[in-house]
Amino acid sequence: MTTFMKNLLGSKKGSNASLLEDLAGSGTTTPKRSSGAGSGLGSRAGSLFARSSTRQVKPPMEATWNGQVVASGSDYEVLDGTFYFARSALFEEFFSPGDFSKDDPKKGKASYMNITVDGKVHSNAAFYFAEPTPYAAKIKDMVAFWKGVPVTPAGEKDEQDLGDVEL
Repeated sequence: MTTFMKNLLGSKKGSNASLLEDLAGSGTTTPKRSSGAGSGLGSRAGSLFARSSTRQVKPPMEATWNGQVVASGSDYEVLDGTFYFARSALFEEFFSPGDFSKDDPKKGKASYMNITVDGKVHSNAAFYFAEPTPYAAKIKDMVAFWKGVPVTPAGEKDEQDLGDVEL
């Protein structure tokens, strides 16, 4: 048992201490369900550890290139540390098909898009997986950015602009 758990338990007796001891001893973060009277947990156990049925609100994020926000919103997924925006979050007028694709054994075949802002083209700076592997199913047709296109919380300014980087 960790020092934190020992301090948390202290000399407390009753349902919370018993539950914490069960958790600490089992090496799991999922509490054991009790099936009878006398457990000390009563009906509280179900409500205490029940998953929320409400959807967690994600903070809005945005992708910026050449001083222009090219994607913005809360409709995104994160996979392997990369933000993938829903197509509805893109400002489509800045995007055109790229001339590059790449097979990723973990996620599938990536197709690339160019970003054009004020006449300046950033080649193959955005990508998506039209037919992802089962591992990456949640990012199907969602768009991610790389090569100097920072993704930051909406409203925060990122000074990074690497310009057009060759593949």
